[in-house]
Amino acid sequence: MKLGIDWSQNSTKRGAIWLIAGLLGIYYSWGTHDVNQLLSVASAVAGGLGVGIKD
Repeated sequence: MKLGIDWSQNSTKRGAIWLIAGLLGIYYSWGTHDVNQLLSVASAVAGGLGVGIKD
């Protein structure tokens, strides 16, 4: 099994968006910040990439 990041795959790009949003959400949730807007934007971007980019 070969591990690596293949940036030509659309699922990798969507996964990277979710990973960044998740890490930012964890960071901000340790404070008193609300992360609902962050997750809404991340889901809109990831969903837009999923619908707009041809597989």
